[in-house]
Amino acid sequence: MFYHISLEHEILLHPRYFGPNLLNTVKQKLFTEVEGTCTGKYGFVIAVTTIDNVGAGVIQPGRGFVLYPVRYKAIVFRPFKGEVVDAVVTQVNKVGLFTEIGPMSCFISRHVRGDPKNGAQKCPKGGGDPKNVLKGGGDPKNGTGGEGTPKSPLGALPDPSTPPHFPPKSLWGPQILPWGPQICPLSPQSIPSEMEFDPNSNPPCYKTVDEDIVIQQDDEIRLKIVGTRVDKNDIFAIGSLMDDYLGLVS
Repeated sequence: MFYHISLEHEILLHPRYFGPNLLNTVKQKLFTEVEGTCTGKYGFVIAVTTIDNVGAGVIQPGRGFVLYPVRYKAIVFRPFKGEVVDAVVTQVNKVGLFTEIGPMSCFISRHVRGDPKNGAQKCPKGGGDPKNVLKGGGDPKNGTGGEGTPKSPLGALPDPSTPPHFPPKSLWGPQILPWGPQICPLSPQSIPSEMEFDPNSNPPCYKTVDEDIVIQQDDEIRLKIVGTRVDKNDIFAIGSLMDDYLGLVS
């Protein structure tokens, strides 16, 4: 999302710049130092629109440099979880898609935690630790196995007529609950299952079986941001193509 906000910045100026063009030099250094930078709080500074005030300079003792406080307005780009944006694919490999949303990097993972195709264990029936899968002869409603010993870490499971009870956060992937299959909301799939990675194509790509949709390097796609990692001077995003109207932009 783009915002127009007020910000502050300090310009440190060498004595050789003191003269009739002092204010112009301060303004030029402001554009140079802040445009294209990123802060975890406000996001990426796209462009300085106006300079509201250049404060009185403060001489730095023993150095001769002068520090000028500047207040200005700028357009910033600050992404949020759930936002739908357009991105350009920069790299395609077996682990997923690497994209750029303007100045920000975004990764779309191919792998799904809990998907046996990717070497992970299936989630058990009733929703529990894979080591505690209910065995034959047990009652799934009370969480007992064939030997009559408790097997489900959730204890007694709810009646099918009750609202769904989501599994603990340690569980991944599809959950087979008493009332039927339930996709765990904690680890959604990021790339549609009908799209497979083709390492032999030139360039490598993700495509459907009928090749109706092909995503490769330099293609423009539409994605949803499902998470962000905010550092002091950078923001990194995780994206998904699993929603309506997402994917390749024709």
